[in-house]
Amino acid sequence: MKFFALALVASACAHGPAPLPTLELEASGGGTGRVAAGRPQAIAFLATYCLPCIAQLPALGKLAKDYRGRVEVVGVYFDVEGDLTVQPFLERYHPPFPSLLAGDDVAIGASPFGKISELPATLFLDRDGRPVASVSGVASLETLEAGAQAALR
Repeated sequence: MKFFALALVASACAHGPAPLPTLELEASGGGTGRVAAGRPQAIAFLATYCLPCIAQLPALGKLAKDYRGRVEVVGVYFDVEGDLTVQPFLERYHPPFPSLLAGDDVAIGASPFGKISELPATLFLDRDGRPVASVSGVASLETLEAGAQAALR
């Protein structure tokens, strides 16, 4: 497991990183989902073809259940074929959290998330939408919980 820093985190001022702007992404199965200030979030960047991402699902699912109502876990999938690939994956694995599609801007690093260079990766945002922790690679439940606790502070 490696920790990673996004460009927006590295460019933080003395008072910490700026909040991410609200970002709306297509939701798997239709509609839209939002990454926005207002509640602590764990944004898990995943792909259906990524075996480490599949290995990360049980810990993310447990985090979603254990922190329900306190930290929202959201999956953002980097699949080129979008919902055509993601929907059958979700039907097979049933993650207990919302699933969004990365879209072109997120996939190429032109979104507020910056460049995601390794999957899986999880970014933790506090209630103001500020990045407070991040993990790259398969993380233990304890590591994910530490990120969730940072998001709650």
